[in-house]
Amino acid sequence: MSQFNKFIVYCRFVLAFLYFFFFLNKESCAQTPIKTPIDSVSTKDTTISVPTSSGGLDDVVNYESYDSIWFDLKAKEIHLYRSVVIKYKEIVIEAGYVVLNFDKNTINAKGILDSLGNVVQNPVFKDGGQTYGAKEIVYNYQSKKAVVSEVVTKLDQNYLIGEKVKMINESEAFLKNGKFTTCSQTEDPHYYLAITKAKMIKDDKIVAGPSYIVIEGVPLPIGLPFALLPAQKGKSSGLIMPMYGNSPQLGLFLRDLGYYQPISENMDLRLYSDIYSFGSWRLKASSFYTKRYKFNGNVSMSFSNTRFGEKGDLDFSSQRDFLFNWNFNQDPKASTKNRFNANVTAGSSNFIRNNSFTTNAFLNNSLNSSVAWTRLFPEKPYILSITASHSQNTQTKAVNITLPNATFTVNRLNPFLRKVQIGTTKWYEKIGVSYTANAQASLSGADSTLFKGDLGSKVKTGILHSIPVSTSFSALKYVTVTPSVNYREWWYFQRIESFWEPDSNKVLNTTRNDFYALREYGASISMNTRLYGTFQFKSGPISAIRHSMNPSVGLSIRPDFSAPNFGYYSTYQSDALGNTRRYSFYQSNIFGGPAGGKQAAINYSLDNVLEMKVKKHTDSATTFKKVKIFDSFLINGSYNGVADSLRWSAINLSGRTTFSPNLSTNFGAVLNPYLRTDNGTVINDLRIQNKQGLASVEQFFFTLSGTIRSKNNKPEAVTPTAVPENSNAWIDFTIPYTVNFNYNVQVSKALVKGQSSQIIQVFTFNGDVNLTPKWKIGYNTGYDLTSKKVTPTIFNLYRDLHCWEMSINVVPFGYNQSYTFTLNVKAQALRDLRITRRRDWYDYR
Repeated sequence: MSQFNKFIVYCRFVLAFLYFFFFLNKESCAQTPIKTPIDSVSTKDTTISVPTSSGGLDDVVNYESYDSIWFDLKAKEIHLYRSVVIKYKEIVIEAGYVVLNFDKNTINAKGILDSLGNVVQNPVFKDGGQTYGAKEIVYNYQSKKAVVSEVVTKLDQNYLIGEKVKMINESEAFLKNGKFTTCSQTEDPHYYLAITKAKMIKDDKIVAGPSYIVIEGVPLPIGLPFALLPAQKGKSSGLIMPMYGNSPQLGLFLRDLGYYQPISENMDLRLYSDIYSFGSWRLKASSFYTKRYKFNGNVSMSFSNTRFGEKGDLDFSSQRDFLFNWNFNQDPKASTKNRFNANVTAGSSNFIRNNSFTTNAFLNNSLNSSVAWTRLFPEKPYILSITASHSQNTQTKAVNITLPNATFTVNRLNPFLRKVQIGTTKWYEKIGVSYTANAQASLSGADSTLFKGDLGSKVKTGILHSIPVSTSFSALKYVTVTPSVNYREWWYFQRIESFWEPDSNKVLNTTRNDFYALREYGASISMNTRLYGTFQFKSGPISAIRHSMNPSVGLSIRPDFSAPNFGYYSTYQSDALGNTRRYSFYQSNIFGGPAGGKQAAINYSLDNVLEMKVKKHTDSATTFKKVKIFDSFLINGSYNGVADSLRWSAINLSGRTTFSPNLSTNFGAVLNPYLRTDNGTVINDLRIQNKQGLASVEQFFFTLSGTIRSKNNKPEAVTPTAVPENSNAWIDFTIPYTVNFNYNVQVSKALVKGQSSQIIQVFTFNGDVNLTPKWKIGYNTGYDLTSKKVTPTIFNLYRDLHCWEMSINVVPFGYNQSYTFTLNVKAQALRDLRITRRRDWYDYR
């Protein structure tokens, strides 16, 4: 340690000793006043703790400053300069300049001037969770009183600004000439409630006297004799202010009028209602719940009665609807063995249409639900999962319920694998077997008749067992061979038998209830490898083209399970002429049944990746860049050598290409190698044998997707370009924008002579444009080139008004034609301070 540092330590020790001796000893301070001041001592990042005494201070005072600290023993003061922090109990004062007077028991804090003469490091007063910013603070730590000038207090999302605040104790204060706002621009807020005087009760409320509203500096002729403003921490009950308006079809309305009630720290309750003057209404109850490290979610139930027109009118209608939502998310930390999650949305088909006030919700025509419980067995290969699901199409009214769906899985096991591995793994050690059992019950039908009639006859049940066995090994060094055997078994409790009824001249069905066990088995073997080829170019911009091929060929065999000896299929007379038709007893059961027809099929596929290396010349060197021509180009099909006819399957083509990170395409086609009759029937006659080519393209699709966006969303410098025809107009090419587009083409060839092919072409695009840093336009539209109609279109206009925001949502045409205008305060605490004007789809009827 240097001599200078030792001297500094010595001085600090002497100063601390003198302070303790003269100031903190009551008798010494009274009998021996100090007359000689001590010279100032410069210090940086210095912290001094003042011990407890019986003379005014009842706790330790910690104070520090960045610049200097000097003691005036005669005036019993400590002066601290620059980045000063004073800590006393829960009180924290930060400022540029602070004077501690131990005779008057006060702390006086102010800002300091910088080199340009601006006031910086204005004082900040923190008391527990409360923070006050001010121009000057005088605090008496003995009486706990304070006077704060030009104070700014942040209360959650709100700001309270006062010309002068006088704190009379730890929980109460009086304010003069104040402003209450949610605008963070506290020096000149865009709007505020001007308060002449007020009393503040800590963590409770603010009781204000005569007040009035000021917007952009203009006082409005709206005054309040008094105001009660919330200042609580945490949740509190209260009224939820509604949105008001007028609907030509439903009348004057109040929407989302409700009440909020916290039930506990982990749960709350919200009650909402919509009221219309023509008699329509909606009621909703919702609750959010959470338990840290356990779960979280919400549940809600809604009922509505929507009336169109007046009673007695020909077009009068009344629709009662409901909607139930439940969401439950288990925290992964809650259990290592059990998992439970639920996402349920169920209700009547017209609820969304009649009660949705957003376009995305209105366009949703399906309701889906799922509840899942999974049991894990640590260190064991077992998984048990039980789920329930529900799907509902609000347009077709079709409902499908699966309850329950139980699945037990044994993960892949290697029964021949040696416990102690010595040398290389043998091929038989790679033999793996797994097991899956799936038990399921389902109910399907129209929502209006689903639970009517004989419910038992509508429920489909069954159990499916599956045991796959497979292995893999290398052959000829570069070929991977994968043999496998599959076994499946169905357990059913009923089957459908069909027969011809001569009296009614039609086919009738009868249900046979019993236990039925069906079995299916088969074997397959596949081989695949990877081949590479490179084509070099001596000149030109392309250096090389690389072709990567992944060919695969396999053989699968399966008996004909429609043979009479299995008993899974039968025949029935299908018409009065005596024609017969083969059918499966289990074709309408939940898992179907064994497939008919003998199979000894050769399956083939060829996947291709094509890329090229492009030269890129610079002043210093020549570099190379890889460019993909095809990410994938796949050809696959099969040949069944034991089929009676049509042994060749259709040839499927599919591919994808990524031109750049923002542009890609997908395409595909289905080719039929056989001829068709004029009525579209496929005949067992290959096109190539009739010199009509290898195959005919019967289906084709092509999709081009891309994104166009500005390169620099936040330019450091903006240099607009002048428009030559108008010197007062400017084009700013740095304005951020995003355009997402999708072009989709689907072609289905006419199979019947005389009919025309079906072509579907749709071009859609969406995105947004920032006209200025505060204005944004969003859009979602498109054009159907086949029907020559515009697809559902939505336009959004948004304006950021700092502490306010304005939005306009317009659906200009279509069956959901509507618009919404909203001007509201951003802060969640005052979201009810808004102006809304809307017209929904039913107002255009």
